[in-house]
Order: sequence, then structure tokens, then C-alpha cells
Amino acid sequence: MKRILLATTALALSTPVFAADLAPVQMPLKAPPVVARPFSWTGCYIGGHLGGDWGHANFIDPNNLFNVAFPGSGLGLFAPTGGGVGIDQGAGFVGGGQIGCDYQFATNWVAGIAGDFSWTNLDDGSTSNPYAFFGGDPLFGGKAGVPATLRDQTDWLASVTGRVGYAWDRWMLYGKGGVAWEHSRDSISPLFAWGSSAGACATLSAATPCVASGTDTDTGWTVGVGLTWAFADNWSAGIEYDHYGFGNHSVTLTAPAVAGCFCTGGSAPVTVNQSIEVVKATLDYRFNWFGR
Repeated sequence: MKRILLATTALALSTPVFAADLAPVQMPLKAPPVVARPFSWTGCYIGGHLGGDWGHANFIDPNNLFNVAFPGSGLGLFAPTGGGVGIDQGAGFVGGGQIGCDYQFATNWVAGIAGDFSWTNLDDGSTSNPYAFFGGDPLFGGKAGVPATLRDQTDWLASVTGRVGYAWDRWMLYGKGGVAWEHSRDSISPLFAWGSSAGACATLSAATPCVASGTDTDTGWTVGVGLTWAFADNWSAGIEYDHYGFGNHSVTLTAPAVAGCFCTGGSAPVTVNQSIEVVKATLDYRFNWFGR
């Protein structure tokens, strides 16, 4: 009897141990796979740019002052009546900054608006003396037989543009267009006389010329294309080409009085037609305002 009681007790005590051994094994839980979020161009940015530019300007004399003084001569002040003198501004440096915002939609399309400002040093001139009166009289082409030099110097460019781009992940190709402004300094020198009220300088010395000059800020248009790459979540770099056109605009040039001669000074307008090309590299910081 005692043996039966001991066997029963031993079996009762061992049952929980066997039950524990037979319980299902819990497998460790795995974290869900991390899915990378696609890059979004939606957001605003601020940045800078460096590059080069080149330009061309055309000077036209709208008053044909010589033709007024000598009707039928067909002579303007520095070109034939209705004609012009072209100026190649050569190549220059351009540098400045930009700010803008983009919105990505329909998966791959991006629309945005931006403003930029650039300093530049475009400055070159062209000489003109082919229409000197009386078959080459130095009085009318320039002082002391020196051809007159027409100069157009551009100091800065600015624009406000819209752009539409196509993006594939961190790359975007885009086109842009909008309104543009430029500030130029124009001059013609050395002159024998300038303006309807300017008298002739009695001396032919190049040291006492009539120098006509003026400044102007002009409004035009711009179009361009570019390619940009977001090499980090908040940084993008790219390259861009822009064309600026400013059409015909009037610039008033003034010649101050010159001491020691009869040049009393005067003002007269010229018409300038200008175009500028720009190639620049851009670097932008993009704000993470939308939780990319």
C-alpha cells in the first residue's frame, strides 16, 4: 500500500514539469521591414550660384541729329539714319543667389516659382567712324580723328520665373521662364558734340571731349533650362542655362559742359537693344518643412 501511495505522489509532482516541457515554444517577433520613402521635391529652398555670361547690344540713334541739321544727308550721329552699331560685350563673371519653392505632383512632375539676383561685370565697347561727315571729317566721328567708342556695361541681372520639371527620384530636368531686369551704364566718347543743345568743342584735343553717358534699369524676359541633383536630403546642386532679352529701350545720355570750349552740355536719347546669355552652377539648401 505504501508503494502505491509513493508512486501516486511522485506522478502528481512530476506532471507540471512534463506539461511545461510540452508547451508550445514562442518564436521571437521580427520588426517589419523598413521601406525607404521616395524623395520629394516639395518644399522651399535658398542658395547661391556662380558662372559666366556674355552679351550683345545694338545702339541706334533715334534722333538722327545730323540729318535734322542737314536734311537729306541720311546721316545719324554715329550710324546711318535708322541704322545701328552692334556691341559685343564679350564674356564676364556672374554670381548671386536664388530663393524659391517647388511642389511635386502626379508622381514625377514638379512645378515651382523662384527669384534670383546676379552681379555681373559685362563691359565692352565698339568703335564707330564710318559715317563721318564730309568724307571723314574727324569732328563728327570722334575727337582728334579718334573713332567714337560706344560702350554698354551691365552691372546686375534679376528675374522672377516659374518652372516645370520632370523628376526621377533625386534628379530633376526642368524648364523656366518669366520676367527679368537688368541695370546698365551706357556711354559714347569722345564726341565733338552731343544733344540738340550741346555746342561744339572749339578744340580738337582729345583731352577735352564731350562725353555722353547715362544709366538705365530695363525690364525684359528670360527663358532657361536646367538639371539638378539632390545629393542629400537637404542639399541639391545643378547647372542651368538662361537667355535674357531686353528688346529696344530708350536711354538718355547726357554730356556735361566742358571747361575751355564751347561744349555747353546737353542730353539726347539713344535706343539700345540687348541680349545676354548665362551659364551657371547652383547650390541650394532645401528646408524639410514637409517631413520628407
